[in-house]
Amino acid sequence: MSEILPYHLRAKGYVIHTFMLNGVLLFNGFVTPIAMKAISWKYYILYCCILAVEFVVIFFFFPETKGLTLEEVATVFGENVVPYDVSQAASNTKGNIAVKEK
Repeated sequence: MSEILPYHLRAKGYVIHTFMLNGVLLFNGFVTPIAMKAISWKYYILYCCILAVEFVVIFFFFPETKGLTLEEVATVFGENVVPYDVSQAASNTKGNIAVKEK
C-alpha cells in the first residue's frame, strides 16, 4: 500500500491504512456474529447494500489511472512533475556518455 504514496506521506498513509484495517477486522469479528444472530440472513442484504454504496463512490469519485504513465498519474493527483530530458542529462555529464544525434 505504501508504494503508491509519495515519500513524505508514506508513514502517515501506512498508519491510516493500519488503523482502518484494524477497525474493519474488529467490526467483522464482533459485530457480524451479533448481527447474524439477531437478523440472520437479512444481514447479507445489508452487507450487499454497503458494497453497492462503496462501488458507486469508487466509480464516480476515484480518478481513472489505467493506461497512464507515472508522470501522468502524478499530474492527476496534483503533483508537479518535470519531464526527464535524456539529452539534457547527457550533455550535463563530463563526456562519459556518448549521445547519438539524429
